[in-house]
Amino acid sequence: SRGRARFLQGVKPIMLYTGRAHFFLRHKIKGARHLIFFGLPEYDEFYPSVVNMLNEGLTSEDEDDVSRLPMSSLSLFTKFDAHQLERIVGTSHAERMIKGDKSSYVFAS
Repeated sequence: SRGRARFLQGVKPIMLYTGRAHFFLRHKIKGARHLIFFGLPEYDEFYPSVVNMLNEGLTSEDEDDVSRLPMSSLSLFTKFDAHQLERIVGTSHAERMIKGDKSSYVFAS
């Protein structure tokens, strides 16, 4: 609670939030603008729920123009994360991303 409050207030610029913490506690992390996944979540429903936390903690004036706020999500994965990637993006996209020649992929929703 104290760590989340300090993160929201801007006292702490970085917060480590694990998949285990999300599984058991399901905290709503407010104030996050950038998200980095070091490996994909075990459960596919965790990915959109954590990414949607980027909108948490917006003030009423921020909600009017969300496009002004820079937000990003970066997911680092290897060929060993193929099953988790498949659950998130689908079979055909996951196969292309794992076997493709590119080193990075961009997708938006």
